[in-house]
Amino acid sequence: MATTQNTYTGNGSTTNYSFTFEYLKQSDVKVTLDTVATTAFTFANATTLAFTSAPANGVAIRIFRDTAIDLLSATFFPGSAIKAEDLNQNFTQSLYVTQEADFEVATANVKSELAKSTADTALANAATAITTANATTATANTALANSAAAVTTANSATTTANTAESNATAAVNTANAASAAVSNAIQFTLVANVAAIPGSPSDNDYIEVGDSTGIESFSPLTSLTSGFVGASGLTVRLRYDTSATSWVFLSYFANDSETRYLTKNLPIVTGDATNGSGQITLNCENNSHGVKIKGPPHSAAASYTLTLPNDTGTTNQVLTTDGVGVLTWSNGGSPTIDAGNFNTGGSLVTTSQTFDGGSFD
Repeated sequence: MATTQNTYTGNGSTTNYSFTFEYLKQSDVKVTLDTVATTAFTFANATTLAFTSAPANGVAIRIFRDTAIDLLSATFFPGSAIKAEDLNQNFTQSLYVTQEADFEVATANVKSELAKSTADTALANAATAITTANATTATANTALANSAAAVTTANSATTTANTAESNATAAVNTANAASAAVSNAIQFTLVANVAAIPGSPSDNDYIEVGDSTGIESFSPLTSLTSGFVGASGLTVRLRYDTSATSWVFLSYFANDSETRYLTKNLPIVTGDATNGSGQITLNCENNSHGVKIKGPPHSAAASYTLTLPNDTGTTNQVLTTDGVGVLTWSNGGSPTIDAGNFNTGGSLVTTSQTFDGGSFD
């Protein structure tokens, strides 16, 4: 049985007493003098207690471990790191509690047997001492009551031990589950760019391409999102499938979300050498067609602002500018005749009419 306590008898002069059991925290080490708890001591070193004053001559000194069980030494949360030290600390806590409970059960059993022996003796004395039967019976009843209390204490200790064992089992299950989760976690290998993608991969190789520029033209590659175009600011995740002899597109994410995506205020859509000027594509509901709004090329050196009207205008109106970028709805200019076409400002009419003895077309 594991050692969970050491006992001494005071002599009135000795103040330092050593102990031989291990413990998690100094607060788990307790002392009683003649069964009365005391805190009048300090740690002289890791395994020696120094009493404030020497226990009196003949005083029963008990130094024992009582490990705290209100909380686990370490608590784990989703996504947190699991350290072997923390797991071992929890297992050690459960082990110590189990050892202490086992000691208490053994002690309770001894007391129970002693009480039962006392009761048996009392009953025997009662049978042979009729004249003192009443007194002996009272003693026997008292002994039986003590025995019952000892049994209750033993049962309680057994329950505590069972609980500690259950907690230890739960901790083992948690550790196993955590270990399995770590084993099953996908490890991605970072490669710098598309040119660095391995040419002779193994099945279920997982990689992250830090600069995905040109990934849309890379081969062999399957499952790439329709219309996706790689960029230096995008990382792409791929998995190699031996059965298909191809890399498989999994997902992508921005290397720096602050510069990749539009902000709420005054967003800027940038261009690049591959795609030209900045542009916004408005797709259909099936994302199979789209209309782009695109800025002028760099060669135009254009920097201006177009401000839309405050409303939708009326039928047949057109957008006109005031020359400084403010757009308004208007009905167009006066009708004009140009090369036989009659322009009303909103629609083109071709006609043939007699005019001063001739015609205009």
